[in-house]
Amino acid sequence: MDGSQMPLNPVFESTSQKRQAVSLCEMRLVAWFAAEDVPFKKAASLTAVLKASVSDSSILRQTKLKRTKVKGVIHDLMAPRECQTLADLLTRAHYSLIVDETTDKSSAKALVMIAKYKHHATLLVGEYLLSLVEVTDASSEGQKKLIQTYLKDIGAPVSNLIGIAYDNAFVSTGVHDGLGALFQESLTHFLCLDAQATHLRYMLTIHPRFFRMDWSSY
Repeated sequence: MDGSQMPLNPVFESTSQKRQAVSLCEMRLVAWFAAEDVPFKKAASLTAVLKASVSDSSILRQTKLKRTKVKGVIHDLMAPRECQTLADLLTRAHYSLIVDETTDKSSAKALVMIAKYKHHATLLVGEYLLSLVEVTDASSEGQKKLIQTYLKDIGAPVSNLIGIAYDNAFVSTGVHDGLGALFQESLTHFLCLDAQATHLRYMLTIHPRFFRMDWSSY
């Protein structure tokens, strides 16, 4: 072997490391799109601007992102992974749900579920989007089955569910046959919060001075 040649293994290793670095760069950009709610169609123009601005980065020059790739990475990779991570945390903690119905441009309904729990390691309480599930039965019993089935599918124990919150326009707010009442039949510790209590809790988190106010006028 003369001095102008390089062993093959270091070459392949360098190529592999470069590809990993490029993939990591793309993943970070995709995560930024998701976190900042940036339209996916902006991906191509963003990478073009970055490449034009940072000409000395070989990693950035090889980065390729367009609308379809951003959508695919979020939908098929990041979202399922984040959902499973959250589900794993819920197996070790008591949690509550904030739920609300939404309708798309047609007449299809979906149930938004946000999980609230205290992290076992950091001891911080946070609210995280758990899922957006299609609704086929909008009755209280149907909503209960939908939530129970979803929690079972992701491995989150229903027995760890300690409460649920929804606004006053939610279809399942009945005292005797509402969603909360149905859960309370099997979960004696279950707590239900309506819109006023939920909004009050939120205001307390962002406006500590409200602690000194007269709540009877709220």
